[in-house]
Parts: sequence; C-alpha cells; structure tokens
Amino acid sequence: MLTARTRLTSLLGAMAITAAAVAAVQLTGATAASAVAGQQVVKAISSINSTASKSATAYCPAGKQVLGGGGGLVWDLQHHSRAVALTRMEPVHPGGGALDYFIVTGAETSAGETGDWWLDAYAICADPMAGYTIVSASTATSSTSAQLAQATCPGVKKVIGTGASVSTTSGQVALQVMRASLTTTSSYAQGHEDADGYLGLWYATAFAVCVNAPAGYEIVQDPSAYSDSEAEKVAASQCPVGKKVHGAGGAIAFTAPGHVALTRILVDPYLDGREVDAVAAELTSTGTDWDFIVSQVICAN
Repeated sequence: MLTARTRLTSLLGAMAITAAAVAAVQLTGATAASAVAGQQVVKAISSINSTASKSATAYCPAGKQVLGGGGGLVWDLQHHSRAVALTRMEPVHPGGGALDYFIVTGAETSAGETGDWWLDAYAICADPMAGYTIVSASTATSSTSAQLAQATCPGVKKVIGTGASVSTTSGQVALQVMRASLTTTSSYAQGHEDADGYLGLWYATAFAVCVNAPAGYEIVQDPSAYSDSEAEKVAASQCPVGKKVHGAGGAIAFTAPGHVALTRILVDPYLDGREVDAVAAELTSTGTDWDFIVSQVICAN
C-alpha cells in the first residue's frame, strides 16, 4: 500500500504540495486589476429517463460570457447509479450573438443502467472580461488506455475556467481530470478507458478559459478526506470571504485505474457563491487504493 505522502505526490504529478494539501495560488504584481462584474451561476438538468446517453446544457444570459462550470450525475435516495461515465464538461462561446453555455454529457457504461438517471450542468457567467478567449488542446488519436491533454493560455493570461472531454460517447471511456494547473496558466483533462478496456481509437481534449487576471484572482485546491479504495470520495474547496467562484474543477490521480472516474463537480452547493465540491466513484469495484481526489475553485473579487 502506498504511503499518504506517495499518494499525494502522484496526485499532483511533479508539483510539490504540503501534507495539508490545501493549495492556493494568488496573483501578485504592481498592475491594478479590475473586479469581475455580473457574476452569476446558472443551473440546468437533462431529461430524466433511461436513455443510454444524454446531456445537460446551462445557458448564460444574453450579453454574458461563460467563465467555467460543472455538473454531472445527480444522485438521490431513489437513484444512485455508478453505471454512467461523464464524457464531456465543456464551456462553449459560440459567438455571433448566440448564448454562451456549459454542457455536460454522460453515457451508460457497458454494465448499463436499469433505471432512470439524469445529469445537471452549471454555467458560471459574467459580464465580458478583458482578454477573454477559450483555448483547447487534444491528445493524439490512439488506443492508449489513459490520455492526458493540457491547454495553455497565451501570453500572461490566466485560467479562469476549465473543461474536459473525450471523443467517444460509448461509455467505455470516462473523464478523470478537469482542473487548472497550480501555475494558473494551463488546464488539464484526462480520460481513461474502463476496467475492461475499449477497442476503439479516441482522444482527450482540455479547455482553458483565459482572461487578463481580475482583482483577487486565486486558485484554491483541496484533497478528499480519504485516499484508499473507498467506493466514493468527495473533496470541497472554498473561496476566502469576499471572493466568489468563477471557475470549478476536480481530479483523480493521474495514475488512477480505469475503475474510477469523476461523477460530479458541484458548483456553489450552499448558494453563498464560494464553494466547489468534486465527487468521484468506482464505476467498477476495485480493491486497489486509488489515492486522494481534489476539488478546485478559481476565485476572484
């Protein structure tokens, strides 16, 4: 069994982090930055049925830009499925006067889901921001079981929101990582084939919503309480008092097996504008320790 120190190191790759595992990266510099105007969170849900694949799309109000978002598989007392893989969590800025949105897509795994299930989506929206652009980068198309993509903001721009997708909606490849780098300049996306593999070719795509850094810009990242072979793990991150959530993320260890995947990134669960929770679960039962997960909230004034 890995030690807690080894597990935490594997989770964050080459980046060092203290054993407390509460990571905050705050912008410093002499240039004055503006606060974000008009921030709001919009929620939507998918259809509630037994369709094998479905999406939830949360639209920003007219004139606002999508900064980031979240969502995922909704569980309640009647519906607690682990037979659904998230395949797309993406901020979309179509231009041409069309509304910005955040879309979440999921598909039943090869095990299938016997009952109804549904997804939710959260779009974090704001008035137009200076330097706004969405950058994407994809891995090469291949049959590699785990694929990690990294999208990097141009110049001195900072990541204000993230997104991730995999090219197949078969349910045999699931998202494991959607988060910003702690350097504040890149976004990571990782997909992993399920426990029994996938015979087709596929690729992963990372999305970074990039802006000129606003006042109070900060990334806060926290680990889950548990790091062994639990069936489900939850991590929570919170902006400091006076700051609001502008982007959201979550991640399993880069080295985690295909048995596990992200199932939900919950934005502003307590309606105070400050928190993001990340949930991951075993889609297929495993006795292997699969490390901490992390939640991530991108904050600004």
